[in-house]
Amino acid sequence: YGLTYPPDPASYEESSIGGNVAENAGGLRCKRFGVTRDYVLGLKAVLADGTLLQTGIYAEHEAFPLTDLLVGSEGTLGCIVEIALRLVPLPGKGLTMLISFINPASAAATVSAINTSGLIPTVMEFLDGDAAAGSNSYEHQEGLEEAAGILLIETDDRQAERQLETIQQIAKANGCSHLRVAGDEKEVEELWRVRRNLSKAAKALAELRISEDVVVPNSQFPVLVAFVAEMNKNSPVRINSFGHAGDGNLHVNFMAETDSPAARAAIEQEIERLMTRTLALGGTLSGEHGIGLAKRHFLSREFDAPTLKFMRGCKEALDPNNLLNPDKIFENA
Repeated sequence: YGLTYPPDPASYEESSIGGNVAENAGGLRCKRFGVTRDYVLGLKAVLADGTLLQTGIYAEHEAFPLTDLLVGSEGTLGCIVEIALRLVPLPGKGLTMLISFINPASAAATVSAINTSGLIPTVMEFLDGDAAAGSNSYEHQEGLEEAAGILLIETDDRQAERQLETIQQIAKANGCSHLRVAGDEKEVEELWRVRRNLSKAAKALAELRISEDVVVPNSQFPVLVAFVAEMNKNSPVRINSFGHAGDGNLHVNFMAETDSPAARAAIEQEIERLMTRTLALGGTLSGEHGIGLAKRHFLSREFDAPTLKFMRGCKEALDPNNLLNPDKIFENA
């Protein structure tokens, strides 16, 4: 029918629509097309007391935007049983390129320059040097051997040549060491395997892996990238980062060769540092992984008491006995 669902999670082979809605997932194309919430037309959800709540196009009348309340609520407000999604015309193919840098700050500066130029590529993914090395050890790709940071970019199909020219100029001005533009679909798939192999590479390299995601303003993206690289230099565990560079969403992997109490303690300490720095840069605790159990004790650092009270009030109104995903998001809910 020539239609598509734009959100494109990197874990598309494993993730589900229900999970995407529960976390309001973004994905690789979120800069241009938006996130899951932008494509949910309505929901049917069973509340804790058995009531079937119908929102959006399922509701005859709706005074409050209840769909927005449920999307991203991590299953704490209701059990979603049906989802209506908005589809859009299938976009054309843009041009795909891989750009390598010998300095991670140069890669991050290129991201900032592209963002401030007014260009909105369909996809703009960042991998730091350690993440690129891990992916390259799993499956070798030309141009990654000495990379300290790489960008994978797909231009907007409607202005592909213009975006390509501008991005090339920005990348060269920031000292890129390698720039490859895919010539056909086979090469496009080869380039994107660099990004999609990250999870497989991490599993092969480490017995223990904990992945967190945070978001900072685009202007602070280079600062956070440099901070994570410094953490990796000084930490007893391996730390690397990658993410959706167009919207400031950085995913950070914390890895240890063996799963031991000492390794877990070291990772918890580094996660504390990451969250503290993220909030200091004006960021937020999660872009698409949610709060869950792992980040709930950080919540009071980002939100003031009145806001937390209101959020708890929503939970108590829809689930007064705390039956749905108890203890998620809020401590002692």
